[in-house]
Amino acid sequence: MFYLVGWSLLLCYIIVLLIFIFTWHFTKEYESKNVDLGQALAVSVVIPIRNEEDNIIQLLTDLQNQTYTNFEVIIVNDNSTDRSIQLVEEFKKYHSLKFTVLNLPQKVRISHKKAAIELALKYAVGDWIQLTDGDCNVQPKWLEQIVSFQLETKAKLISAGVIYKIYNFWTKLLAIEFLSPVGVGAIGMLLKKPSMCNGANLGFLKSIFYEVDGYKGNENLSSGDDEFLMHKVAKFYPEKVFYLKSKEAIVKTDSPSLFIDFVHQRIRWASKWKNYDNLNSIIAGFFVFCFHLYFVVSICLSIIGFVDWEIIVQMFLLRVSIESMFLGALSKDFYLNNHTWTIPIIAIFYSFYVIIIAVVSLRGKYSWKGRKIG
Repeated sequence: MFYLVGWSLLLCYIIVLLIFIFTWHFTKEYESKNVDLGQALAVSVVIPIRNEEDNIIQLLTDLQNQTYTNFEVIIVNDNSTDRSIQLVEEFKKYHSLKFTVLNLPQKVRISHKKAAIELALKYAVGDWIQLTDGDCNVQPKWLEQIVSFQLETKAKLISAGVIYKIYNFWTKLLAIEFLSPVGVGAIGMLLKKPSMCNGANLGFLKSIFYEVDGYKGNENLSSGDDEFLMHKVAKFYPEKVFYLKSKEAIVKTDSPSLFIDFVHQRIRWASKWKNYDNLNSIIAGFFVFCFHLYFVVSICLSIIGFVDWEIIVQMFLLRVSIESMFLGALSKDFYLNNHTWTIPIIAIFYSFYVIIIAVVSLRGKYSWKGRKIG
């Protein structure tokens, strides 16, 4: 019976990943159409920042170099204690980029990230709100691709790719690990079963934010400014929530530099799950938990001789094979095709990591950007 459960879970896992692989393979890379690069759609790029002195100037430089020009930038300073705002003001003096700097009060009625976005929307003149983070880099055709895609599809909300910047072996591991939730979220949207997205590269109509009551119902959750909003929009407009498959629209962001920061980030992400009312997300999260719990239990039982370790190894090798196929299919479209050799290394520890993070996240306590949450 124990082996039957394992093989059944693995079979479901393989089938799902094969569907994902074929869906991704047969979705063509988007190419922007002829867009009036000055007037097609007014865009407000919203960037909440907290202590981003090492990154913000590079992002502003990237925005200065956009091929699409009908946009403004709104930076919301979330009580930074470094030189972030000083650097922004200096940049503003010597460049033509149109942007506004807003300061978030120390005490807000909702989570700081959501409060920052709500504040920005009060001042935004654009019809389209494009979110990114202060530690991100964007490519020259980032906005052009998004605007062209929105005009073609009449999308209410668009998610696009996010990858980690790679500096060393640690960041290579994190980049491939991060590709998994990014890919699952992207393909879920392609299949019109949205579950996950990332606020580092998320856009939506300003009007739709107010139509679905923005963050009402999850105001006090420190995470989820991206996914809860997507779930709301998808509930009312399931056919108008899109993933934009475009290399030129991908955003690069910093990975956690320390292991403890990585753990706290994943706890922050996982803590959202218990508050989901989106059925796709609930089912996916529960299945992933059961799947990895089985591997953790089976490995422990094989060590003490209660189950046949050879069968568990066979299951593990099959799992690594299908995961390698899945991440390999994604990697070439996310500039990561030279790093897929790290997949078996990640797989050895991944099940234990998933279960530990899932259990710890139930407490809802973690640190992020110098703040203790929960």
